[in-house]
Amino acid sequence: MNEVQGEPRASRSSSGCLRALIVASGARNWALPLNCLRETMRPQPVARVDGADEYVLGLSRIRGVAVPVVELSRLIGEPPEQHKRYVTVKSGQGDVALAVADVIGIYELELAEFAMLPSLVTSARSHVIEAIACRDNQLIAVLDTMRLIPTEAWQRLSAVEARPA
Repeated sequence: MNEVQGEPRASRSSSGCLRALIVASGARNWALPLNCLRETMRPQPVARVDGADEYVLGLSRIRGVAVPVVELSRLIGEPPEQHKRYVTVKSGQGDVALAVADVIGIYELELAEFAMLPSLVTSARSHVIEAIACRDNQLIAVLDTMRLIPTEAWQRLSAVEARPA
């Protein structure tokens, strides 16, 4: 259980801050805890997967392994967008490449700035938001990378054949 209500499960720095990579997608910025990150890269070729959820672009070969590519804007219920970067993160069943519009940089977010997601903010995809932080008067949602792809979606991805785009 978390020590502080609303604190992300991600590890804190010795100063009590959450170190996170801030990315842009949709109409806002998002925080990805550093301890969940693998790497950032230019977009790679993607093989579409029949039966995948609409936010899954397909599979991409990253460091010799087929990794699901999730378009963050679609995952959060916004329209598709041009993505300039992939950010590979550790997730519940394996690595996931998040397709994002841009990578802003690494920041430390104060724990005092975290708040639980308001109960009024509920959507089919709000499960991927772990907490809300405020930085420079801007709300930043901290993503729960362990829950990006639900178990059922992982099972569908592993059960179907990838086909070239």
